[in-house]
Amino acid sequence: MIPRADAFAALSDPLRAVLLQAIVEGSIQVGSVGHVRRRRGASGELFYLDFGRSWGPRYLRSFRGIPFGDNRELAQGVLHAVEKMVQAGRPLADVLAELAPESADGATVDTLLEEWLEHFERLVRVGQRQPRTLAAYRRWARREFTWWQGQSLFSVTDATVEDFALHLAELAQPNGRPLSAKTQRGVLLGFRAFLSWAKKRRPGFQIPTFELPEVESRVPVTLTANQQLAVLEAISEEERGVFLALSTCGIRPSEARVIRVSCWSPEAKTIRIVEGAKDDRIDGLVRGPKRASQKRVVPAMPVLQGWLEEHVPEHRRRWEPEGWLFQNPKAVNETRQWGKGALHKIWNAACRQAGAQASLYEGTKHTLGTLLKNLGVDDRDIATIFGHGDIRSVAHYAKIAETSTRATLERLHGEDR
Repeated sequence: MIPRADAFAALSDPLRAVLLQAIVEGSIQVGSVGHVRRRRGASGELFYLDFGRSWGPRYLRSFRGIPFGDNRELAQGVLHAVEKMVQAGRPLADVLAELAPESADGATVDTLLEEWLEHFERLVRVGQRQPRTLAAYRRWARREFTWWQGQSLFSVTDATVEDFALHLAELAQPNGRPLSAKTQRGVLLGFRAFLSWAKKRRPGFQIPTFELPEVESRVPVTLTANQQLAVLEAISEEERGVFLALSTCGIRPSEARVIRVSCWSPEAKTIRIVEGAKDDRIDGLVRGPKRASQKRVVPAMPVLQGWLEEHVPEHRRRWEPEGWLFQNPKAVNETRQWGKGALHKIWNAACRQAGAQASLYEGTKHTLGTLLKNLGVDDRDIATIFGHGDIRSVAHYAKIAETSTRATLERLHGEDR
């Protein structure tokens, strides 16, 4: 008796080949992992596998829902396949999760999620992943991912993922509002990341298709070069340095807040953006770059270089190399570190004074990217300046540049009329 074709189709190719060979061979010497047992039932002899204390459920009576019944060859074939895979280095629980997911309670989604989060936390500790991302995954595990609680990993199929996506669309937040399309998309991408990790440990599992909700692309509001200059001039001289770094060097606000004095080279006129130089604090951790190798050196433009030479004296470079390069003169903390709220408050006040309107990130980094794109700077150079790991990120500035150009022409056309 050969198991049904659909049961074989759900297995990985190597395991399917081993199992089929084991069944064809018939009498096989087994017993290193488990034993074939038999008992007498109302319809005659019934065979099952006994794995003792090495497996939680202990007994296996079917192959992917197909009972062994009176088929000794099927029971022996399954046991032989299990032993082959265990000898190849796979954990017994993982093999049984593939052969009999309905019996393998160690392969439930919520159990594997806990392992995944522990693994991801280790990656965060060594600087390969972001604490912000870990915090989001933990939050979703407590809420959105609980839809999968108690279900087997092998129950995650195209159909169940579609049901999960509908559940997210109907789910209300604590404030009563539905989840935005952007949040739904993030949750689905996070769950797919978990499944990619799970597949490495359960090779027989196949990642289903994910249909992600469409998210409307918002084009940021940017400033012209003259508008940006007017905003910078509206900021006091002693506070202006950090905003010059954001506007002229493509440095992110979270990076500028934690740049050390030692990162600035007055002779080379450069600033090093190093690992761990992003500063959104999650559970007391300082966020690092998305990739440990994401380090770059940016040139300090003349206007910024001049400000640094005037406001970062030599004695600070000698005696405070680990101090903050950009200090907030009005900060109440001892180190005078810039806070995110202070950066936004001063920038917004300067925008109002200059008659401009753009958020801190849009008025600095996005504006610089748009200006560079309008000047015809190569995408690879823009990606290098901003530290983008993927050149496709620059395409966003192209959309901004197109919109900016169109708006300018429309205003000119209106004035001509």
